[in-house]
Amino acid sequence: MKIVSIPIAHNYLDPLLIMPILFQTVTWEHQYIRGEKDFYLPWSYLLGYFLLVSILAEVVFPTINRQLIGDPWDVVCYAVGTVGFAVMQKKRNF
Repeated sequence: MKIVSIPIAHNYLDPLLIMPILFQTVTWEHQYIRGEKDFYLPWSYLLGYFLLVSILAEVVFPTINRQLIGDPWDVVCYAVGTVGFAVMQKKRNF
């Protein structure tokens, strides 16, 4: 049952939110499981995860499975999510 249909949210909300969710999960893992209470993700980690997700989701997976389609706008959403997380992380640490 579809109550509200917002096409742009349907198409791009997942790629926009995947990076902050992934980064927060990695941060929690370092802070609570490894006990590194002051841990924050440096830019090198953010860039590495961004590249990894972009290449896997938009190049490798569509090559393996023809039902998947690489979308350059998804990469833009990954970048916006990455920068958004970096800004929020910086505000939290100062």
